[in-house]
Amino acid sequence: MVSSKLKRHLTLKHNHLANKPRSYFEGLLSEHKQQSAMLSKKVKVADKAQEASYLVEELVVKSMKPHTIAETLILPACSAIVKTLFGSEAEKEVRKIPVSDSTISRRIHMRADMEETVCTSVKESEMFALQVDESTDIGGMVQLIVFVRYIHDVRIVKQFFCCKELKETTTGNDIFSTFSEYLKSVCLTWQSCVGICTDGAPAMIGSIKGFVSLVKRENSSVITTYCFLHRKALVAKTISNDLKSVLEKVVTTDKIKVLKEKLQLWGGKVKEGNLDMFSHVAVAANSGEIIPIISEHLAVLEKQLQHYFPDICTENYDWIRNPFVASISTQSQLTLMEDEQLVEVRHDRELKLFHMQLPLNEFWVHIKTKYPHVAKKALVMLIHFSTSYQRELGFSTLANITTNKR
Repeated sequence: MVSSKLKRHLTLKHNHLANKPRSYFEGLLSEHKQQSAMLSKKVKVADKAQEASYLVEELVVKSMKPHTIAETLILPACSAIVKTLFGSEAEKEVRKIPVSDSTISRRIHMRADMEETVCTSVKESEMFALQVDESTDIGGMVQLIVFVRYIHDVRIVKQFFCCKELKETTTGNDIFSTFSEYLKSVCLTWQSCVGICTDGAPAMIGSIKGFVSLVKRENSSVITTYCFLHRKALVAKTISNDLKSVLEKVVTTDKIKVLKEKLQLWGGKVKEGNLDMFSHVAVAANSGEIIPIISEHLAVLEKQLQHYFPDICTENYDWIRNPFVASISTQSQLTLMEDEQLVEVRHDRELKLFHMQLPLNEFWVHIKTKYPHVAKKALVMLIHFSTSYQRELGFSTLANITTNKR
């Protein structure tokens, strides 16, 4: 604005200030800037305190501790540290961080939309696999906990799905009814479920009224898996302590097959009096007396391994691990359309480069648009849970956050 108009505005609107010296207005301007700077500082501190509050909340959730720990431990600890290092003024700023029990609790309840987000993602996925188990909490109530694996964007992800209380008994029918009601409430059906992993309890795998049997009445194509680590633990219970150390090193299907064949080989050698595979025993003076004991141990271990780990022809799935080297003549479980698409994949040099760069799950998700039939076949196998580790972690977390310390 031109100076003449400013002078006229001053004379007409602020006549009482028309005769004030220039220094008076410069002083007002300086005071205004100081007030603005102070207000801006206060606002920025409040924003930072709010940001710190959310960071503390995130740490509490990730550590799976009761939300009360923020106010009772984290804030006092931070205040003591800051006061010692930087003085009382800095401590006052730390004390402004809103981490009260009610604040953290309210924010946790605000996360209810997370369930909706997960359910929406599961619906958008073509398939999902479940990990299901039930256990009793510290209050004596039976809780059903479920984790889910599904395709999201370009990855297969696993998420906590739900935790439901079983009101009365814990039969397979109770578990099935409770979870079926939940699926219905979130607009999901059993037809999209391709796999279920359990711990092998009778309520889960019973042939008539077990949870899995009831699910298969709704969707006969569901593939069930028995927790790999749980099976190993059951085998370990039936063998001597001397052989448990051997089993601890065996954690994959391929290694299980190797161990089975080695047990057969060792059993034959021991019967011939050859103990070279047991170097410490081979040099013993009376090794002949313990040959029957060794043979018995090997036979028991082989029998238990065969019971809990029946033979699986993993060669039929080598094409999933590497579709560019597997022989097409071994793919007896593939349809003609899937076989044809696998041939096309094998001769696609661009995909070969992608296979070298991407994790296996992401590779098959990446090509499911171009080669839908063979990609879906692969993803159905890759989406399964192999162990029930997640549900064990879930129950530990549940016990932790429902303690009397809350």
